[in-house]
Order: sequence, then C-alpha cells, then structure tokens
Amino acid sequence: MRIAILVHQFLPKYSGGTEILTLQMARELMQRGHDVAVVCSEPSLQVGTSDKFSVEDEYEGVTVLRICITPQKKYPIVGDFKSVGQVEIILSFLEAWQADLVHINHCLLLSTEVIPAIKSIGIAVVYSATDFWLVCPTIQLLKYNNQLCQGPDTDGVECLRCYLNNSSQPEIIKWSRHLPDEVLKAGMAIASSLHSKLATSKAVNALKALPRRQQRILEHVNFADLIIVPTDLMREIFTRNGLPCDKLIKLPYGIEPLPKIERSQPRDTVNFGFIGTLSPHKGADLLIQAFQRLQQSSKAKLIIYGNLSHLPSYSKHLQHLAASNPNIFFAGTFPASQMANVLAEVDFLVVPSRWYENTPLVIYAALHLGLPVIATDLGGMSELVKDEHNGLLFALGDYCHLAQQMQRCLDEPVLIDNLQRNIQLHPSKTMFQYINDLEYIYQSLK
Repeated sequence: MRIAILVHQFLPKYSGGTEILTLQMARELMQRGHDVAVVCSEPSLQVGTSDKFSVEDEYEGVTVLRICITPQKKYPIVGDFKSVGQVEIILSFLEAWQADLVHINHCLLLSTEVIPAIKSIGIAVVYSATDFWLVCPTIQLLKYNNQLCQGPDTDGVECLRCYLNNSSQPEIIKWSRHLPDEVLKAGMAIASSLHSKLATSKAVNALKALPRRQQRILEHVNFADLIIVPTDLMREIFTRNGLPCDKLIKLPYGIEPLPKIERSQPRDTVNFGFIGTLSPHKGADLLIQAFQRLQQSSKAKLIIYGNLSHLPSYSKHLQHLAASNPNIFFAGTFPASQMANVLAEVDFLVVPSRWYENTPLVIYAALHLGLPVIATDLGGMSELVKDEHNGLLFALGDYCHLAQQMQRCLDEPVLIDNLQRNIQLHPSKTMFQYINDLEYIYQSLK
C-alpha cells in the first residue's frame, strides 16, 4: 500500500513524542514493503517570496512533504478547522503520489478541513489522536487556574479564558481572563459581528473562532473512517464531547525495542529520574518538594532531564526549590537515541503530571526496560502504571503523598525487586505488534 502519514510537524527540527511515533511507524511500514510518505507543516521554512509553498525532501529514507503557509500564523484557533492553503497542496501531492490511505497523527497547523477533502478524492482516512487537541485548543484539558477540564463549554467562555492566559499573550490580554462571563460573551459577540477586513488581530480572530471550533472540528473528524485512541480515558472524554463513538477504537501504542544497558557498577543511592518538559503542568516542582521531604535523603539522588530555557521563570523556581540539596541534579536534554542510557542511570522514573497525560511515551520506554514508574493517579498514567504492580501511584498534586511513596523506595529494599519482577511477567507491546494491528485496520478499509 501507499500510505501517507500526516502530522503537524516533523523531524529533524521537531522531535516530540508524536514526531518520533510518526518516524517509527514509517520505518516499520517501509520494512514491510509499504511505500510511505510523511506530510507535515514546517512553519520555519524560508524559501522564495511566496507565502504558500512546499518542499519535498527525505529524512532517514522517508519521503517528506513540508508545507509552509505563512498566513496561518495570523489565524489562531480558526486555523485549527479552516485551511488557508494547506488542503490544496496536500491533495495535489496525494493525487500525484497516488496514495491509497492517509493516516493522520495530528492536524494542528494543517487544519481538520483536510479530512473531508481527502475523503472527497476517494482516499481512506485513519485518524490517531495522540493528545486532546480535538476537544481542547490548548491540548492539555487543563484550565488556566490549573483545574482539570472535561471539555469545551458550549459558549466558549472557559476556552477563551484559557486562550487569554496563553504565555504568548501580552499581560493586559492575560488580565482580561478574570472578567465576568457576561463581558467575555459580549466580546465574542462583538468580534463575531466584525467584517473580516476589520478582524485583523490575532485576538479578534480567536474571539470569532472559539465558539465555532468544536462544532466544525466534529463535523470534519466525522468524515474519518476510524479514530484510534490509545486509552480508555481518551475514548471516554471524546465520546462525552461528541465524537462518533462507533468510529472510536482503542489501540495502545507499541515501542521500538530499546537496548538493555547494564549498570557499570552497583549504586549506593536510589536514583529517581524525571524526563520531560519543564512546565508547571508536568509537575517537576512537586517532585522536588517531595524529594526535599525524604528522610535519609543522602541515600537518594534526583536527576531532572529537561530544557531549562523552555520557561525560564519556572526553571528558576525549580532551581530555587532545589538549591539547598546537593543530591538534586539538572541534567539538561538528550537525543532520543540515548533514552536507554539515560534510563539505565535511574531506579524509578517519576511522572508527577498535573494533567491527564494521554500516554507518555517515556512510561512505555521505562516499563519496556523493566524500570518501575511512580506516577500521578490520573488518566493515561494510571492506565499504564498499576499501583504495587509495576509502579506506585500518588494523589494528584499531593507532594506529601509522593514523598511517602518515594520514601518506601528507600525503606523497602525488596520493593524494587518485586516491581521489576512483575514488569518482566508482562512484556511491553512492541512497535512491530502495533503495526500488525494497524495493517489489519488498513486492510479492512480497502
């Protein structure tokens, strides 16, 4: 089959979990004899003078079509569901390349309008939801006040508050999130009444688009032949927010085999590791506070992997929390190819997220290597991490409870052995097995 994988952005410049998943899918499918191309947005491209163009290249043997549509930067929110030139470029490529099937891993920067457009030329579409973007403009289903969200409200007011709180907004715009509902509704009504030529600012365009976003995305996604979700949590949230339940199927991810790295020498400390974005929703501050509460903390080490320049103010807060403890280390970032080596340096991976965390691929990697995980008892994390079986769980946002679980790792020497033994009894799903499942789905759509 000739399979095109659509994703919001791609390697080498962008290397998040969805991008890595896309590359792994492409490689495995190609090894099985399929022709594969990746289609993505590449906002940073600077070629010629046109504001709508694409370039074709290869990455690790995979054909990649990279699309740059500069006007899309002017249309926050509305660009989620309305194309400003991407659809024409994508359809032209798919027809010339003679694609049999399109597998979408993300529509951000490409617009969901591409889904009915692809179906209109007779090509099957499979949509894999790798996060909550279909129902949440900020992706995380976490409100501006750090409260968990169940999905968009009908009038868009709560979504507007979260948008206004976006870190890229000026402070005066952020402040307006505190206005009463009636004032925000009036603002959206005024914005919606403006002629398009007058609605030139990003803020006004967002005000106009938010009330329509969910309805339009649902209309478009309904054209997909199947919608794949990796967790029961995501299926539940999507169903609650109007996605077609008869098209939703659960299919957990697989992971490419990682080399088992043997420790060079026995350790005299229990090492806890954090790997991820240094942002409040990821909860590294909770982990540091928990670590500071440990008794006999000289027997423990905390290694934090993440980019300190991502959110400088938050990173300074983390460094301040850790300043008095010589056993807390900020280790920066590392290439994905070094994941096995990094995990070999820790005894427990800690995932203290404050949001649902659909399915963090780092948990897949840790369990694949037999490493127990301590995680928030929430969402996709607790579907993967079973308390007292392959890891430990703690209550959302409760660093005291997290400290108690970490203390057990110091006080109960047999705990890690028991958890590791349980992990070995239930091997992780591999990328090979995941692609087996996808091939079965693809064949059913022929």
